[in-house]
Amino acid sequence: MEILREAVKVSAFVPLVEHQSTTPASFYTGPPVLHYHSDRSKLIIVTPEIEKVLAFGPLIQHAQPIENIPGHDETNGDAEHAETRRVVDDVDVFVTSDKLLLFSSAVAAGVAIPYPIISLHAIQTLPAPSDSSAQAQAQAPGQGVYMQLITSTDDDEEVDSISVTLVPKASVTPPVPQSGEAEDDDLAANDDGAQQSPAQALFDALRLIQSGLAIPLGNSGGGLPPAMPGSGGWITAENMHEFIDEDGNFIDRDDKETEEANVGAAGAEGGDAPSLGPGAGSISFTFILPLFPSLLSFYRTLETSPSSTLNRVLRYLNAYKKTFSIPVNERYDIVLLGGALGSLFSLLQAFASPIIGRASDKYGRRTALLWSMAGNIASVALWCAAVNFKTFLLSRVVGGLSEGNVQLATAIATDISDESQRGSTMALVGACFSVAFTFGPALGAALSNVTMVAANPFATAAGVSLSLICIETLYLYLCLPETKPAASTTKKPQSSSRRTQHTNRPALLNLIHFLFLLPFSGVEFSLPFLITTALFPDHPSPSKANGRVLGFIGLIASLLQGSVVRRLPPLTVVKTGVVSCGAAMFMLARIQSTPALYAAATLLAVTSATVVTGLNSLGSFEADEHNRGEILGALRSWGQLGRAFGPVVFCTLFWWAGREVAYTIGALHERKVRFQIYEQSQKFGEIGAGVSFSPNAVQAMKVCHEGIYEVFEKVCTRNLWPSKQKVWFDYLNGYDSDLKAAGHQEAAFTITNSLGQAGVHRAHFLDELVKLLPEGVAHFGKRIKGISEKGNNGRLELSFEDGSTAEADAVVGCDGIKSKVRTIIYGENHACSRPTYSHKYAYRGLIPMEKAIEAVGQERAENACMHMGPGGHLLTFPVDHGRTLNVVAFHTSLDSWPDSSKLTRPATREEALRDFAGYGHNVRALLQMTKPNLDCWAIFHLADNPVPHFHKGRIVLSGDAAHATSPHHGAGAGLCIEDSATLATLLADPGVQSPPDLAVVFETFDQARRDRGHWLVQSSQFIGNAYEWLAEGVGKDFKKIEDEINRRNGIIANVDIERMCEDARVLLGRNVDKRDKSV
Repeated sequence: MEILREAVKVSAFVPLVEHQSTTPASFYTGPPVLHYHSDRSKLIIVTPEIEKVLAFGPLIQHAQPIENIPGHDETNGDAEHAETRRVVDDVDVFVTSDKLLLFSSAVAAGVAIPYPIISLHAIQTLPAPSDSSAQAQAQAPGQGVYMQLITSTDDDEEVDSISVTLVPKASVTPPVPQSGEAEDDDLAANDDGAQQSPAQALFDALRLIQSGLAIPLGNSGGGLPPAMPGSGGWITAENMHEFIDEDGNFIDRDDKETEEANVGAAGAEGGDAPSLGPGAGSISFTFILPLFPSLLSFYRTLETSPSSTLNRVLRYLNAYKKTFSIPVNERYDIVLLGGALGSLFSLLQAFASPIIGRASDKYGRRTALLWSMAGNIASVALWCAAVNFKTFLLSRVVGGLSEGNVQLATAIATDISDESQRGSTMALVGACFSVAFTFGPALGAALSNVTMVAANPFATAAGVSLSLICIETLYLYLCLPETKPAASTTKKPQSSSRRTQHTNRPALLNLIHFLFLLPFSGVEFSLPFLITTALFPDHPSPSKANGRVLGFIGLIASLLQGSVVRRLPPLTVVKTGVVSCGAAMFMLARIQSTPALYAAATLLAVTSATVVTGLNSLGSFEADEHNRGEILGALRSWGQLGRAFGPVVFCTLFWWAGREVAYTIGALHERKVRFQIYEQSQKFGEIGAGVSFSPNAVQAMKVCHEGIYEVFEKVCTRNLWPSKQKVWFDYLNGYDSDLKAAGHQEAAFTITNSLGQAGVHRAHFLDELVKLLPEGVAHFGKRIKGISEKGNNGRLELSFEDGSTAEADAVVGCDGIKSKVRTIIYGENHACSRPTYSHKYAYRGLIPMEKAIEAVGQERAENACMHMGPGGHLLTFPVDHGRTLNVVAFHTSLDSWPDSSKLTRPATREEALRDFAGYGHNVRALLQMTKPNLDCWAIFHLADNPVPHFHKGRIVLSGDAAHATSPHHGAGAGLCIEDSATLATLLADPGVQSPPDLAVVFETFDQARRDRGHWLVQSSQFIGNAYEWLAEGVGKDFKKIEDEINRRNGIIANVDIERMCEDARVLLGRNVDKRDKSV
C-alpha cells in the first residue's frame, strides 16, 4: 500500500464507457480505467489494527470517534470495541483497473490499495440507530462494503489482516453496465427492478475487477473472441450437463448466478454483529496461470514461516532456478510451483496408470472405475479440509494415484467398438474431453467467490466438486454396465472374423507418446506465460486473455474430433498432429500480434485433437480383450511421464533462454552463438550513480533477453507519486530567486512518455545483469593490445597487455568512450580515436530521500525534476526503490579540461555551490545535501569527430565505442541496448553459417545503426545547451524548449525495436545476395 499525497482526479482515468468503445490497442496502454467513483464516502477503521499500517497514518490522525456517526453509538454493540472504531468523512473512492484509491481532501492524503491484498470483501449491513427519530434514520449509513486487507507482521512469521468498511454516499452513480449487458442486469438493478444500492454498486465494481470480468466484452475484446460460458473456471464431464443441454446448446446461467450472488454469508453469533452479504470471502489473488493460481497464492500468503512445507518447497525451486541465473521474481515462484505440482501429478499418474489398467483387465472396467472414483472422492475431500499447503499437497498425491477416468473411458470405448469403428469412437471420446477443456476454467472461478469456511476460502468450490463426484459415482454404480467382466478360467469363444494384424509394437507407441508429450506439455504449460509476459504484458485482465485462448483451442479441437478426426485413419491423424505441433512451435517463437497468436492456437488445437487420440486408437489395435487395460494403461503411463518432465524442461528454457530459444528448440531448429567476454578491470563494476531508460530501451531489453527486462523491473524505480507515473521530467526554473525556502514550485512544463521516469542504480543493475551470464565466459584483467588475422585458419587473434592471447571468429568492441578497439581500427592519429571535451562537467551524488524531502519538499524530491538555468542545469530522480535521490549537476565552462586522459577529477561541495551561485533555493539546497568531497565528471563525446564506419571486416564497434554521446537526452545507454538487440538478431539469423558471413553481418549492422547513433550525439549536445538557455534559436523561451524536447524525444522513443531488428535482418539478406552475386 502507498500513501497518496496529491489529490486524485477523475480526469486522470479513462471512463469505463469510453474504454469499451476504443480500439483493441488501447486495452494494453494508456491510463487506468475508472470503473466506479464516489465522493464524500465514509471510511470506518479499527485503530488498534490499522495503526500497524503506515499507509493509513495520515487518515488515522484525522479520524473521529465512531459515536459521531448517526446510528452508531456504544449501546449498539460491544462498548469496548465501539471505542476503537473510528470514521474518516469525505473520502473519495476510485475503483480503477490498477488499484483501489481512497483520498480525503480534508486531510490532503489518501492510500492506494493493490487488489491482491484485498482477501475478502462483502456487503455489510450496519447496525440500526438507537435513536428512532426520522432524522437519525435518514442519516444512518445503512450498508457499506466490508474489506479485509492482508498485511505481514514485523517478524514476517505470520500473516495478519486489518478490517475497513467503506460507506458510499446515498447519491452514488452506479457503474455503467459492461458492453453487451442488459440494463436490467443484476449489476444495475435488483430482482424487483429497484435501483441498486450505493454499497451494491461499489461491491459489484470490486467484484468485477477482482474476478477478471471487467474487460470489455463483444467487439471490444481486444481482438479476442467473446468469452464462452464457463471460460473462467473448471467444468468436467461430471458437471457438463449444468452448462450444456441435451441438444448441445449452452444453458443460460444468468438467473442462477444472480441467485448465488445474493446469498448472504452467515453472520457472527449474536444479533449485534454485522451481517456479511453477497460475496463474503471473495479471494482476489489474480495471476497469469489458469491452473491453481489463487490456491497457491493463498497458501503462500498464509504460510510465511520458513519451516512450513510450502516455503521448503519454494526454497528447493529457487535453488533450481538460481542454477540457471534467473533473477528472483515472485511471479516465477508461483509459476514454478504450479509446474512442479503438475509434474508431480503426472509422475504419480505414470506410476498408477499401468496398475489401474491391469486391475481393469482382472476385475472389470466398472469395478476399477468405481475404485478410481473412490480415490477421487478422497482427494477432493482432502481439498475441502486443506487449511494448509501440506493437506492440499496430500490431496494432489491421492488424486494422482487414483485418477483413472481417462484411460478407463478409453478402454471402455475400445470394448464396445470394433476396429472399423475404433478411430471414430476414440475421436468422440476425445471430443468430450475437449469440450470439458474448452470450459474448464469457468466453474472454479465462479465458486471461488463464495466462502463459507474462513480457514479455507476454496472449501465451497471443493465442496461442490465433492458433491458432483459423489453423484457421478452413484450414477456409475447404478447405471454403468460392465464392458469387461472379471477374468475367469472360462475362455470366451473366438470371434469368427479374422483379426487384423498390426505392426505398431506397444513399446514403439509408448516411446512416441513420451517423446511427443515431452515438448507439447511444455508448450501447453508455458503458453499462458507467453500470452501474459510477451504479447500482452499490460493487458488489464491476463487471466481472461489466457482463458479465451485456451477456450478457443478446446473448442476447435472438439469440433475437429467430432467431425474430421473420426473419419481419418489413426496413423494419418497422428502424422497430421505432429506436423501441426512443429509448425505451431515455430510460430510461437516469433509471433507479435493477436491474429498470429490465434493462428498458432489453431495449429495447437489440431495437435490436441489428433495425436493422443490417434495413438490411443493404434494402441487399442495391439491389444485383445484380455489385456486392453494393461496396454492402454502403459501407453498413458509413458505419456504422463512426458507430461511430468515437459513443463519443467520447457519452462526452464522459456525463462532462461527466452521464448525464441525455447520454442525453436522444441521444433528442433535452434542455433547457438558461442561468445567470450574480455574485461579490462579485475571484476564487473559500475561507476556513477543513477541511469534512466526510455521506452525504446525497454523494448530492446526484451528483444535481447527476457532476463534483462526482468532485472530492469526488479531494480528500477519510477516516480513515487501515482499521478506522475507517465512523467519523464517536470521542468522548472532553477534560477528562480523568488523561491526562498523549500516548498511547492510550479513546473514551467512537463514532458511525459509511455514509460515515465524509470531509473536504476547503476551498480545494482549491473550486479543483477552479471547473474545472467553463463559460467566461464567472463575473463578479467584483459586490456586489449591488438587484433590480427591468423594466416593459417583465418581466425582473429586478440593479444592482451598481460601477454596472453585468444582466438575468435569475430570481435565486438564494447569498450566505451576511450575504446582501444576503435583505435585499433582507425589508428591512434585518426580524429575519432580522440573524443573531445564538450565544455560541460557534472557533479554526481546520492542523497537519502528523507533529507531530500527536507531540502525541496516531497513532490520535487519523490519525482523526476529538471532544474534549468543559465550555463547550468541540475536533474534529479529517485533510485533504489525510492530510498535515495540521484542528483546530477551540469555546468558549462569555457576552460579546457586539465587532463584529457582522465574523465574525472576530485572536487568539493563548495566548488559546486560556487558554480551554481545565484540559483534558486531548491538547486542550492540539494547541492548542500551532497557529500563534502565529490567527483567532477568531464563530459566528452564524439560530436566533433564521429566514427566514419562502425566496422572493419570482422571487427565491429557497439555502444559508446561507436557513438559516445553526452548524457543530456538520457538515451545513451538505451541506444547501446538497441545496438545489442540488432547485433543479436543478425548473429542469430539462420543464413549466418560461417566466419566470412560475419563480415556481412557487421556491414549490415553499420548500415542499420550509424545514422541513428550519429544523430543522437548531435541532438544530445543541442538539448544540453537548451537546458542551460544556450541553444541557438531557443534561448530562454520555455515553449520552444518544450517543443524541441518533445520532437527529439519522439525520434528516440517512438520506434518499434522489433521492426527495426527485422528490417536489419532483411537488409542482411540483401547484402548476402549481393555478395554472392559478386563472387
